[in-house]
Amino acid sequence: MKAPRSGCCPALACLAGLLGSAAPAQAQTADTAFVNGRIYTVDPGRPWVEAVAIEDSRFLAVGSDAEIEAMIDSGTTVVDLGGRMAMPGIHDMHMHPVSAAMTEIFECNFADTLTLEGVARKVEECTAERPPGTWVRGGAYGVQLLQADVRPHKSLLDAAAPEHPVYLRSSGGHSGWANSRALELAGIDRESADPEKGEIVRDPDTGEPTGLLFESANGLIRRVLPDYTPEQYRRAVQRISSDFNRLGIIAIKDAATSPEVAAAYSESDRADELTLRVATSLGWGEDAPARGEIPRAVLERDRYRSERVYPDFVKIFVDGSAGARKAAYLEPYQPHETHADDYRGEFMTPPERLKDYLIQLDRMGVTVKMHCGGDAAVRAALDAIQAAREANGDSGLLHEVAHANLVAPEDIPRFRELNAVAELSPVYYYPGRLVELLTITLGPERVARIWPIKSFVDAGAHTVYGSDWPAVVPSASPWRSLEAITTRRDPEGRTPGYFNREQAIDLATAIGIFTLNGAYTMGLERLTGSIAVEKLADMIVLDQNLFEIPPEQIGDTKVLLTLLEGKVVHESDQFSIP
Repeated sequence: MKAPRSGCCPALACLAGLLGSAAPAQAQTADTAFVNGRIYTVDPGRPWVEAVAIEDSRFLAVGSDAEIEAMIDSGTTVVDLGGRMAMPGIHDMHMHPVSAAMTEIFECNFADTLTLEGVARKVEECTAERPPGTWVRGGAYGVQLLQADVRPHKSLLDAAAPEHPVYLRSSGGHSGWANSRALELAGIDRESADPEKGEIVRDPDTGEPTGLLFESANGLIRRVLPDYTPEQYRRAVQRISSDFNRLGIIAIKDAATSPEVAAAYSESDRADELTLRVATSLGWGEDAPARGEIPRAVLERDRYRSERVYPDFVKIFVDGSAGARKAAYLEPYQPHETHADDYRGEFMTPPERLKDYLIQLDRMGVTVKMHCGGDAAVRAALDAIQAAREANGDSGLLHEVAHANLVAPEDIPRFRELNAVAELSPVYYYPGRLVELLTITLGPERVARIWPIKSFVDAGAHTVYGSDWPAVVPSASPWRSLEAITTRRDPEGRTPGYFNREQAIDLATAIGIFTLNGAYTMGLERLTGSIAVEKLADMIVLDQNLFEIPPEQIGDTKVLLTLLEGKVVHESDQFSIP
């Protein structure tokens, strides 16, 4: 199903050439017709139509009610949209959905707004459901707890679960919190050395581990955790498929996919249980950069390939989390007792090694998503893409800079020059807890430059949407993200005011980022991402017209109907196909 690519298509600049004619096909009959609607096509040449005709899995015709009427006969199912808005399905290009579903179904699940005491109470509740000696794992505790005067400590979990090993993840996924029993099972004690690119936090007086682990140190715990069964992974995939369809999401990129999760996607697809398209960014592994090897799952990625699963993607961590002061910046962090005054963070993958990886993976036809928390990491990622272009020529692969939170102004034009992708997480783009945390770690001057979405768009960079759910954000819903990217205000209304309001973008551009641009980074722009003749019939129907409401109401949008390849994969009680 993967389409060949020819050149870059930044933002919406070259959509018209990709979409082809929107005129009805000749004298053919539709299986289904949607009429009397306000259908936004993401085609600048004809952005709005009244109706579409679908035959089998594709759009047969796109146009006015009168044009579509010629496609209708007695065997056609006709759906009256009643003036409702329809549009292409959402593409979310950065999330960790199976781990989130596993947490919801099988683990100790709690909100990242809890205090330390609140987390301990939740763990105590979870232990009541598990026999003594069995693991209690889950999350996610908020990254703000890492900046508090009293940080997470094993003693709090020891008191809450004296007979269970406990391991919790942070909301950002870059730190973990373990109790004494978990540390003991993992063999972590005062004599344990920090793994490369990781830290076992220790008591400054005794040298004993506190239970707090950063970056690759979490792998010491993960290697002793009992694994889930293939059936449990399948259950998680089924859960996210239905949940995402209800939100209007029809394609995702699973960032840092394990082999077990990749297998669950492909097996679910072959069993006709997967109602999403999935790009699996196969994880690089805790120690792959240190070994200098390509992980086996990447080399053997074809075994995960199926009709709706695309395994030609990899995730590499260039640096760590800003909240944990592990992201790599060009200028030093704000002064703090944990580091020297000239501390600029850390690279998880050294820049020269990153170049070697990009050259090799680009040559293999593998697209690389690079986690970049700081502007030094962004520069290293762009330098690596440049090295790959110089070594291999332009492969057409759209290597991604994930998050792109802070970027040196001189590096922004390089995205277009290098055919690189700026992956955005706009659910953060407003005043609130994360801005406060970054202000503490970076200072107000640099924080005033974070998340420069309009600068990317104006520079012609290719931009895509990624929620990064469940890291930091409580929901995978794209609608509050769409609101935030167009308003730079808190869609929940918890924090007043705007954040970098001049970086807000218009709604039409934003919808293109959430739809066709995502399809393009999956290599599927000729098949989906917009509503056009001969494209797959992927479409969602909304309860409100996004262009006719105050932008502050976009986050309240509900999806009434979701089509994937012409088949209904979600319909609400308020709207259904007869």
